[in-house]
Amino acid sequence: MLKLFSFTKKDEDIKLKQLFNQVFQLLQGLLYKQAAIELEKLNSFSIDIKPNLDQFFEDIKRTGSLESILTVGIVVQRYRKQDKELANYLGNVARQVDNDSQAIEFYTYALQIDSSFTFALYNYAATKAKVNKYDQEIAQALTPFLKKEFIYPPFWEEANTETSFIETINLEIELVKEQDKATMLEVLSAQHVQAMGDPDEANKITKKMEAISKQPLEITRKDQIQMIEQQLSHKEERSEAWNIFSLNLSLLYLKERQYGNALAIISTIVTDRKVRAFFSYSPILYAICLYKTQNTKTAIELLYQFLNENPYNRYAFINLGKLYLMEKKWLNAFKYLLIGANLLEISGGIYLTKELEEKADSAVEQGNLPVAISYYEIIANETKAPQSWLKLAKTLEANQQTRESLEAVQKGLAIKADDPNLQEYAQTRYSTLMEEGTKAFRARKSQVALSLFSLALELFTTKAVLQKIISVYNAKNNESEIQHLTNLYDKLTADLLKERKQKQYHEYHMQAQTFLGQNNFVAAIEPLTNALEIHPTKKILSLLIDIYKRLHDQEGLDALIEKWNHLQDQQEQQKKLDIAKRQELKAANDND
Repeated sequence: MLKLFSFTKKDEDIKLKQLFNQVFQLLQGLLYKQAAIELEKLNSFSIDIKPNLDQFFEDIKRTGSLESILTVGIVVQRYRKQDKELANYLGNVARQVDNDSQAIEFYTYALQIDSSFTFALYNYAATKAKVNKYDQEIAQALTPFLKKEFIYPPFWEEANTETSFIETINLEIELVKEQDKATMLEVLSAQHVQAMGDPDEANKITKKMEAISKQPLEITRKDQIQMIEQQLSHKEERSEAWNIFSLNLSLLYLKERQYGNALAIISTIVTDRKVRAFFSYSPILYAICLYKTQNTKTAIELLYQFLNENPYNRYAFINLGKLYLMEKKWLNAFKYLLIGANLLEISGGIYLTKELEEKADSAVEQGNLPVAISYYEIIANETKAPQSWLKLAKTLEANQQTRESLEAVQKGLAIKADDPNLQEYAQTRYSTLMEEGTKAFRARKSQVALSLFSLALELFTTKAVLQKIISVYNAKNNESEIQHLTNLYDKLTADLLKERKQKQYHEYHMQAQTFLGQNNFVAAIEPLTNALEIHPTKKILSLLIDIYKRLHDQEGLDALIEKWNHLQDQQEQQKKLDIAKRQELKAANDND
């Protein structure tokens, strides 16, 4: 119940109480517009209504009705014009009822009151990013990404290697450093022999040798750059190995702040479309290089273009956000950082699709199917690749989630209907469901059979599965379902026949065109006549008339005209039957 207020005996106090009670009733009846109209009457009061309005608003907030809160809150805001927290709160409420434009108006108003009000800016960015987070949730999501440093992707790996790229480079560096160390010790050892007559000098050399022996091998980024540069010089230019070394060298140059060198290398990679397609994140590195070499506008344009082609790339979103952060474009910075952070939250902090797939495959091997399913769902929805939907479908099936498995197959086929692997899997599942359904029906397990046949129907709408389902409903004496399915069966039959005829028509037409191209008019007559019987068109008729005239075959021409008239009569009769059937169906629906 609405809390009773402490009112004075004055008439206006009584009217105010009545007004609030009336508004409360309207809100309970979901009559928000009418409630808003009634609240406009507050302007006519001469007494200070603010304390009672504030109390009324608190009561409305306790009801939990977002629309009611918004309706009253808009009025309260007029009396609390400098209340930035209220404006921000109302923006959050508007966003929760999917009114983003109104939410942005509230956040903008809060920022007009205080341009440094962080929560309002965060919420504004979240609205633009379509991320369902608010206030402190946004602050927590953004915190790991607010440092003004780019997030670099990992080194690109060579195929079929047991050790990673950088581990291999480090091993090479270690070998060189150990050889250098051995050479130094060898030289010092020789000096030690020569200094045997001078104990002090010999002792100094001994200590020096001990210090070198104990000195750990340190590998710096500069060592890595030098080793890759050296090995790159021996690679065939534009070969796959050369491209991999170049990409990884540019990554090290970036980390070492050698931006000019990085740009010089990465620009040779991204200009080659085939190479760019292989090194999927090379445009991100290129954009960072451009920004670091004072080409901010082009860097931003490049990242936008990349995201249009790769709308789930976490590296791109985070780095675009960081780029805007460095430029102090706060709204865009928080927007793109939030999108990236949200995607990372969904993927468990994993940036690369390849790594997601590896974890999913590993989870399948370990028998942890729910984890594998969660990863495959992310991959399938983001990449739209048929093979990802197939993996998801198989894993769902293994986890005994039959319906979800079939839905995954359908989604994959919707993207690429002719994918052979998906088609084969779908056909296998369909056959299995039909066999199991038939066995269940024979065992008089009608409901089980119906469930299995219905699942098969979701995969493929065929005459065979419709017949099976009709058989089940016949056994259950369900006339309404039988009629519905029979109509569906008849339509499917008609559609298949139409499709078959259309295919035949094109085949006949192509045969005729081949013969006509060879000036073999006699041979063209048969396929054209067959095509005419399927689709009596004036175009085919004209071709045949022309042929018969060329051949001076009056008898054939007369027979053609007679056939044409007969086909026209058939078409007219069919039209009348179709009209009668539609009228009959309309009358039956009207009676119902």
